Amino acid sequence: CARIENRQKVIIQRTKAALHYSTVALFETDETGRQIWTNANFCELTKDITSSTEGFDWINLFKEDEREEVLNEFRSCLKMNRRFNKSTYLQNGCGVRMVGYPYRISDLEHGGFLISLTVENEV
Repeated sequence: CARIENRQKVIIQRTKAALHYSTVALFETDETGRQIWTNANFCELTKDITSSTEGFDWINLFKEDEREEVLNEFRSCLKMNRRFNKSTYLQNGCGVRMVGYPYRISDLEHGGFLISLTVENEV
């Protein structure tokens, strides 16, 4: 049993390392939508927009008039355990597509989301 647990830890660490150095901007949330992890490219993309994206502060990345719509769609995806797919604008005017995949535990339960931000058009 200990070998299986150790192997699982290695797989998790290897996956996190690969995601950390991915060229795609990524962030991860827990099951409530609170941001719990970001990769290097996400930090680079958002460094001039806000000083903190931890917890629920990630919503502050987006233009103020679009935050409610982004958050409502995100909450709906959390509740329904479904893929999140939304085009929106960052505060600096940069257009991005957000795509999130739930970590499915079952058809009714998830453990959070892995979300990518892809630049659609720069300012």
